[in-house]
Amino acid sequence: MKYIKFQSMFFPVALALMLDSQAQAQTYSPRDFIKAAPPELFFTDDEMSKDQKDALVKGGFKRVPVFDCSTWGVSEESADRLMLQYCSDSSVTVHVYHDAVDKDLALVAVSSVRSSGRAGDLALYRMIKGSGDFKPLTQSQLLELGISPITENDFLKEADRFAVGQAQPVKLSLGEKGDLKGELYTWMDPRWETRHQAYEVSFVWDGNKFSKVRRGVN
Repeated sequence: MKYIKFQSMFFPVALALMLDSQAQAQTYSPRDFIKAAPPELFFTDDEMSKDQKDALVKGGFKRVPVFDCSTWGVSEESADRLMLQYCSDSSVTVHVYHDAVDKDLALVAVSSVRSSGRAGDLALYRMIKGSGDFKPLTQSQLLELGISPITENDFLKEADRFAVGQAQPVKLSLGEKGDLKGELYTWMDPRWETRHQAYEVSFVWDGNKFSKVRRGVN
C-alpha cells in the first residue's frame, strides 16, 4: 500500500514536470534564433565569424562586463530579447515576437547598431519554429503585418507637412520594448527650420500583427 500511495503522489508531479518541459521546449527564444541563423545576419561594423558564433553558443551565451573588441558576448537578456556586443559602441539585438494565433510561428527582429551609435540595419524574419529559412520579410509581407512605409509627414501636423513627393522616407529602429520606432533626423536640415516635430511614430506588436501608433511630443 505504501508503494501504491507513493506512485499516486508521484504521477501528477511527474506529469506536471513533463508538461512544463514541453511548454518550455515550444517557446522560441532569441537564443534559438542565434543558434540556427548564419553568423552574417549579426553584423555591425564587426563581422561575426562562424567560429565566434560557435564559441558564443558553446560558452552558454556568456555575459561580458567589458567589450574590448576581442570576443562577442551578451550585454542584456530577457525571455524575448538578447543584445550581443563585440565593441562598446556597436551591438546586435534579437527580439522575438510570439504569435498568439499560430503557436508554431514567431516573428524575429534583428537590429544592428553601428559604432556611430545610430541604427544601421533592421530586418524582420517570420520563423516557423525549427525551420532554417532566414530570408528577411519582403515589403508586401511587412504590409500584411501592419508595417507600412512612413515619411517625415507622419511626424508633422497637417499645416507643417511637405508637399506630395517632398517628404523623405524614414528608417525604423528597434525600441527597448520591441516597438519599431520611426527615426526622424532633422539636424542641420534647412527644410526643418520652420517646422517642428509634433508626433512620435512607432509600430507596436499586438500578438498577431503591428499597429501604427502616433503619440504627441511636448
